[in-house]
Amino acid sequence: MKKSLIFTAVTLLLCGCNLLPSGTPPEGNIIDTPPTVEKHSYTVPEAVDYLISSFTMKAISECPGAEIAIRSNGDSAAYNWAYMVISRSGTITGNRAASGQSPWVMEAKISGNVVKLSLLHNDREVWNESVTVALRSN
Repeated sequence: MKKSLIFTAVTLLLCGCNLLPSGTPPEGNIIDTPPTVEKHSYTVPEAVDYLISSFTMKAISECPGAEIAIRSNGDSAAYNWAYMVISRSGTITGNRAASGQSPWVMEAKISGNVVKLSLLHNDREVWNESVTVALRSN
């Protein structure tokens, strides 16, 4: 066993420098175009799962067992997204939707097909996440 480790280490040391091309590296940018971030859209179940996972990880450390008020500015669809995320993550975190005021607030907004949720504590944002929901085509 020792002999094989020593042999492997010596082989890597001797061959490692031979893997690089000879000469000096080029100056400036090697790649002309910057990498682009592909925007990913989710189906509704995927978006819900993503938001639940993200929120659960933050809620476990920030506010386990807290009652969380929902602020959606009268948008019932946004309210439903926030309620679903809070209630489904509650089986792990112990959180639940508050029936009244709370220092913990989940803000929910929908703009086009983008759902944005933010968790506030005493009006200070501690978490936010947004997802693009794929529009169904018939």
